[in-house]
Amino acid sequence: MTHPGPMSMAELLEQREVWYAREEGELVCVRLDDMDARHLANLRGWLVRNADKMHSAALGSLWSIGSFLQGEQALIDLDFCIAGMAEADPVTWIEEQPLLVAITKRLATLLEQTHGN
Repeated sequence: MTHPGPMSMAELLEQREVWYAREEGELVCVRLDDMDARHLANLRGWLVRNADKMHSAALGSLWSIGSFLQGEQALIDLDFCIAGMAEADPVTWIEEQPLLVAITKRLATLLEQTHGN
């Protein structure tokens, strides 16, 4: 699949279509629709197991954005966003990200097709 270069983890979590996988040392863009159930389940498990790290990284990214913002309202909005995210359970947070929602939905569809036939 042609895709505009590797994305940051934040960008990957915010979309619902692709994942970057290593194949023979190369980073390859793979559509979720092209993954089998085993690959999707493994990916979902890996993301959930690493939720703490990704949650911390996302919070750190938000903090770094603050240094570029101007205006009182922008800073208030950022503080509100950070406070809400900081209170979130990392696993709950990651499961609410668009990528995880899409993976879970696709996996359920594949499992239903397998068990329904």
